Amino acid sequence: MPQLNPGGKYVYGWSRVNSDMKLCLPPELVKEYGLNDTEDIVILMSSSKTSGGFCVTSMKKIRKSALSHIIDRNPILKEKNKQYFIITYKNRVYVSVQFENNIVKLSSNILKKFDVNVGDNLLLVRGSNIAFDCLLKGPLVEMAEKSEKMIVQY
Repeated sequence: MPQLNPGGKYVYGWSRVNSDMKLCLPPELVKEYGLNDTEDIVILMSSSKTSGGFCVTSMKKIRKSALSHIIDRNPILKEKNKQYFIITYKNRVYVSVQFENNIVKLSSNILKKFDVNVGDNLLLVRGSNIAFDCLLKGPLVEMAEKSEKMIVQY
């Protein structure tokens, strides 16, 4: 996993939103963030306006963090019987999605909420211990595009 600059962020690689609106995640990332096939709910959250895209975490991680109030106040995000839920809470977008076989299943509504399109290449970046980032633009994406380091495409 390359580090873009000394002391900077580590990146897992690039992942393109494919035509059937799925985003493939590397096994290393899935393992590090505790995502697995038995926990079918993954939470997407708004990223910064500078970077675009979204942050990704598991229901388990968000419940054990200072962000647990988001789930407490929006219990619909815990529902497993629907394909996805989109809510806005405190001016941020939160989406619960299904996850299996290292793939996040998106929809046109979800992509629209995050200003992401089919074909966009997202930079997968190690974030906090709670969530990782899927960045669309901004300084880190520009640095990765110019980098001579090997950044894997998933």
